[in-house]
Amino acid sequence: MPRILRVNLEEKVKNNKKLELAKELGYQKIIINHTSPNSLKKHRDFSNQYNKLNLVKAIEIKETKVRKLKQKIKKFRPKVNFLIVDGGLEEINTVSLEDKRVDLLYNHVEPNKRGINHVLAKKARENEVGIGFNLKKLLKNNGYLRSRIIQHQIENNQITRKFNSPRVISLFSDNKYQIKKLRDIENLMRVIELKKEDLRKSKKFLDNRIKLNEKYKKERFIEHKKERFIEPGVEKIEESSSINEE
Repeated sequence: MPRILRVNLEEKVKNNKKLELAKELGYQKIIINHTSPNSLKKHRDFSNQYNKLNLVKAIEIKETKVRKLKQKIKKFRPKVNFLIVDGGLEEINTVSLEDKRVDLLYNHVEPNKRGINHVLAKKARENEVGIGFNLKKLLKNNGYLRSRIIQHQIENNQITRKFNSPRVISLFSDNKYQIKKLRDIENLMRVIELKKEDLRKSKKFLDNRIKLNEKYKKERFIEHKKERFIEPGVEKIEESSSINEE
């Protein structure tokens, strides 16, 4: 199944410890979740270095202001095959689940809040936006905080199951120590009452979403070329375009 690995600008491309371990464990498709625009620019280097792995180009957007979040979604949606929003604040969660351009909302749970209610669960289903279950939080925390996270994750599991919302189960690994075998992932899932069937549905959602986005990007590119086409060897150039524009 597709696994989600987080990549930041500081990480080296060659001999990347996370990707090396993922390759050893037999991972085939990996969503490379870039955490910055500069890291995103290095994606081709990662793809060339690890050409035996199917690396999906993704970006993670973290914003506390709705206006800025919408701006970044508009900016980066055409550039990636998977778009993730790092949530938490209620207004960010709401806007993300209302926007069909968003593929996945994760980190929607704050320590003292459940994160997902019946309204948000319905929005996720209607707009086909995945709700992430971040198993990494079970590894990183302990004591009272861990017990609160478990309780909130169980509640989110119950309400998203009730409304048949798309769910994505992953460790969202930051380092090689958070990359686990399937058996370990299933053990963590049981803690928050997720089942093997939920993992299969998660895989299906990710696969379908990635294929849909890749098809959309291809069709968008072809349509854009048609709009600019005048005659063989001649294309219309937008006056407002800039070579420095990302």
